[in-house]
Amino acid sequence: YFEVNKSDNNTGELEVRNMVGQLVLRVECKDARTRVDISELAKGEYIVTYRDKEQVLNKKLVKIE
Repeated sequence: YFEVNKSDNNTGELEVRNMVGQLVLRVECKDARTRVDISELAKGEYIVTYRDKEQVLNKKLVKIE
């Protein structure tokens, strides 16, 4: 798992996509801290996108176990 920590009260959405661009996980982030369970995802590289009404952030995730 990994955690999303945010300092505002904006509800956001987190998407995880594989390197082909397929959506493999979507999580709504309502609280200041949201735990995202990625145990069902295969090992590999993913693009994580977080969106709320003020920003869009993209990060690369590498799952090794």
